Amino acid sequence: MEGRVILFNCDCHSYDDVIDLLCKSVPGMIPSRAFELAWTIDNTGQAEVFSGEMATCNEIAASLGAGGLRVQVQ
Repeated sequence: MEGRVILFNCDCHSYDDVIDLLCKSVPGMIPSRAFELAWTIDNTGQAEVFSGEMATCNEIAASLGAGGLRVQVQ
């Protein structure tokens, strides 16, 4: 089963925090892509940061959530 990881905006983390957490949590994430996602989240309120196997989505969401980010698996 496929899923998506959605990350939501909050005012409690800096761009650097979000970029760091994305690079640590999402397989294959690079800082330039993480910055693009952080910008999108900041300006639109949310972004899909990963799609793939549901088990992987749940692991990524747990890691991002442990870092204090608002995240949802769909």
